[in-house]
Amino acid sequence: MALARFTICPETTEDNLDDWAIFVPESDGALVRQPYDRESRTGELMRLDGPLFSGGGDFADHLRSIVPPSGPITIMMHGFQYAPEAPPGAPARKAANPHSQVFHFEEPDVVPGGPQEVLSHATPWPKRLGFADDEGQSGLAIAFAWSSHPAYRSGTWRDWLSGVSWRKRGATTYYARAYRRAPVAGIALAALIGRIGEVAPGRPIRLFAHSLGSLVAITALRILARRRHPALRSVDRVVLLSGASHCGHARLALQEILQAGVGQPRIYNLMTSRDAVLEFWGRRFASFVSREELGLPRGWARFSRMLTGGSVIGRHGKPSFIRYRRWLDIQVDSPAILRAFDLRPVQHKVDHWSLFTNPTFAAFASMLLRRESPLRHFDLVFRHGLDHSEHRQGTATVARRA
Repeated sequence: MALARFTICPETTEDNLDDWAIFVPESDGALVRQPYDRESRTGELMRLDGPLFSGGGDFADHLRSIVPPSGPITIMMHGFQYAPEAPPGAPARKAANPHSQVFHFEEPDVVPGGPQEVLSHATPWPKRLGFADDEGQSGLAIAFAWSSHPAYRSGTWRDWLSGVSWRKRGATTYYARAYRRAPVAGIALAALIGRIGEVAPGRPIRLFAHSLGSLVAITALRILARRRHPALRSVDRVVLLSGASHCGHARLALQEILQAGVGQPRIYNLMTSRDAVLEFWGRRFASFVSREELGLPRGWARFSRMLTGGSVIGRHGKPSFIRYRRWLDIQVDSPAILRAFDLRPVQHKVDHWSLFTNPTFAAFASMLLRRESPLRHFDLVFRHGLDHSEHRQGTATVARRA
């Protein structure tokens, strides 16, 4: 089995933690809300309000049935506006089932990386990352589908543009609720990583996340570090694409990883020079993140951008004032990177989804994810100034190590 599937969603439309559970869907991604069935190997594995890391049970048995005897294990996380509760293959209106949208092996019947693929976002993630539809010879990829499409609540178009309105309404509008769902999915991811560490101790675990999925990954690492879970040592690398996580959340996670002293995964933070989604919306949506969530003293929330180094990691890179040496920001479309790695991307506009819709950029991400010591011969130094125009130009230098 090269592709295993998990679905994380609430059993109702509420966002309470005790309403969320981890499910094993059908092979096509169809959600099965019944208790776990050992014969069909589908159904509910565990609820998130219970013990996260207790061994044994159906969860451990299911993992033993899908984890191959050797090789790294890759967990893939999508971003905003996916609904794993939706029927697979159904026409996407506001959200689509990620199992049929991106977690598959079928290439879209369009020019790879062309405008049609960019618009449909139907890129086969496992295939672009180098996995094959085999019995596990190419490795194991886990599709981690989480409900990032909450129901609409109160709010007008002004709420989307005004950070003040977001705070006054208690952050109940659309994207704010999706953003606050990501840490809940991060709890499920931490449980999955911990259980894999119990079933296959010492096996390398690698995380691959796009956009809001970066907050899922960062939350999971923070939970594992807070509990000093030995599975954190197995997470050897994390590849983040156009990360929408607030820099403050990333900073707190890195602090706890350093304090735990269990393991420090290599984090590759991939960015592009033009990302209108993060540049425009990220700057506004970051305002609803409270000072408590960012670990700031009372009255310091207005200085969060200065103290954390920016609003979102996909635009501003590594958080400020943190000595985590295994974090590397890479602006993939900068001329220096294109020359150094001989990248020839498909000529199309660079946007928020280009890092997986453009085959060349996806191949670069696959290299970082799967190749041993992918940057052994290069020392990449990225200098991001406070001036946005300078940042967009991609001021990067690549120097060969002595």
